Amino acid sequence: MERKIVLGLGSLLLVATVLFSAPASAGVALDSKLDPAIVGDGGGHFSRLDMGDGDLNFGGFGGSGGFGGPTFTAITIDWEAFDPMTRGRGMGGFDQNIVLFGGMGGAIIDELRFGGFGWGHSQEKSAEGRFSKLEMGAGGFFAEWNPDLSPNVGLALGSQFGWGALEVQAGGADIGRTVSESTPFFMAYPYLGFWTGPADWVWFKFDVGYMFMAMDIDENAMRTPAGYHLTNGDPDGGVAVNMQVHFGHNPNGR
Repeated sequence: MERKIVLGLGSLLLVATVLFSAPASAGVALDSKLDPAIVGDGGGHFSRLDMGDGDLNFGGFGGSGGFGGPTFTAITIDWEAFDPMTRGRGMGGFDQNIVLFGGMGGAIIDELRFGGFGWGHSQEKSAEGRFSKLEMGAGGFFAEWNPDLSPNVGLALGSQFGWGALEVQAGGADIGRTVSESTPFFMAYPYLGFWTGPADWVWFKFDVGYMFMAMDIDENAMRTPAGYHLTNGDPDGGVAVNMQVHFGHNPNGR
């Protein structure tokens, strides 16, 4: 599950970075070959080709760009719903303070940024031949508003929303067989943060918000042969702090 998310996200990041970073790189390549000129479109319309700063800008295209890079989301999730399959079987509960590793990529048009993201997480607990395992991953879309505060510093107000899947598994001599359950879930992450960067090709973003998760685990599927339930509810999400490293072309950078 997580490998599919990572592969799909990698393709998205590559396309976004190549497409939207091209204007800047093209300008740098042409800067040493062309003098400022007047360029015509063959239909009687002309625009100036400005090569002074190394950027190739036609009309208002200088206000657009693209980016891609890794994301690291620290979040606290209450896994109490899974205590019967961990603490109830003589092992520690699932870690509540976790990090979701992923990535994102997208486009920039003036102060609007939008695109796609993905992340994944897994952990396992064991004791004396017994084990419990949790895996989850999600992907979707994001949109945010990035007003500038000063050169290379700006705000970030936005939201992520998408879909994912969570799978829990338990096995061992005490159960007699391995039982598992997978459930889809919807997630939304509204956030507020800021971005800063030393150049227009690399910048960092930090934000904080609450990640909502809506899922419905089938408790009947997570039962021992004797009929003992290994789950007793559904996790709800939690407060999250996110850090991102972006590579590409940031038209708002200096």
